Amino acid sequence: MDKTAARPNSVRTEVNKRIKVLNLANKLESVSMACKIMRVSRTQFYEYKRRYEKSGIDGLKPVNNGVGSRKQRISGELLKLIVEISIEQPSLSSKPIETILKKYGFKLSSISIQKVLRRNKLSTRFDRWMHLEKRLLNENFELNKDQQNFLLRMNPCQKERNMIGCYPGQLLVQDYFVGIVLENDRKVHCHFVMDTFSNLVFLELKLSKEAEHAVNLLKDSVIPFFKKKGLKIENIITNKGRSFNGDHFHHFHNFLGSQEISHLAIKSVGNGSNGFADRFIEDIKKEFFLPLKTTKRESMLLADLNNSLADWLSNYNRKRKHCGYPNFGTPPMDVFKKWMNEKEGQEIFVEA
Repeated sequence: MDKTAARPNSVRTEVNKRIKVLNLANKLESVSMACKIMRVSRTQFYEYKRRYEKSGIDGLKPVNNGVGSRKQRISGELLKLIVEISIEQPSLSSKPIETILKKYGFKLSSISIQKVLRRNKLSTRFDRWMHLEKRLLNENFELNKDQQNFLLRMNPCQKERNMIGCYPGQLLVQDYFVGIVLENDRKVHCHFVMDTFSNLVFLELKLSKEAEHAVNLLKDSVIPFFKKKGLKIENIITNKGRSFNGDHFHHFHNFLGSQEISHLAIKSVGNGSNGFADRFIEDIKKEFFLPLKTTKRESMLLADLNNSLADWLSNYNRKRKHCGYPNFGTPPMDVFKKWMNEKEGQEIFVEA
């Protein structure tokens, strides 16, 4: 159907406007003044005049030249190929995909490729990350090297699929890192412990990395929490640094022995002692410590930093959605509570 026929009122209004600007120019004897009043360019005015002199009122009707009405049709084969490339090489954006398509004999702009990816919910790195995570969860398929590297960049926890607790307290990760440097070059060390099953985190800021702080975090926060829930901490992973390892009289080593907790020391590869530590360190640096640096709050007292960090940690454990493996969008405390509720339900069933 012709657009001019489908919208007679708008066509009539446009024609009247063009007649008005022509008449106004004759009345004022000034094209510039008429164009200024009617908000029409001089180029448009002379185009209207030329068309009116040639075809009369019919020449002033809007011309439907078809611009913008044609849609590029993409074959099913090409659509499938774009999606396959995006999944097989998830780190690629639409521009590199355009180059790859040319090798297959297809010519398609990166803008059109991006539209295809958007329709298939693959337009961003986050979308492709979630797609691969879901496939790993629901299907039994083997990742290629590009997919493995992409997942590890997006979620370091992926490399710990064979080293994760089956229930809260079975396997914890303990580590530390320098979060921020205060005035007078005082380094603030963030000591933390994470339960690998739920991703629940306990932490505290100190001005040194001594073993005493690692022990106090366990003694004052972590062990009492699990004990109150009727759970026992069985294993703790750390790096091989001096804060966690040493001779037989090492403070941290002796404390774990007194609590009958097994200690597994591994060589650090990333920022932390393993993938869970790597992801947490990346998150807290980006969400908590980086804003401190950009707002020039390095002069804060350690107590103030710990108070601010307590609010951030509460949100991290209770409200923040942890995308991808292993929580798949569920906050750590909800994962923990769900397991506790299921455990209590099983116990009631057994007693009955």
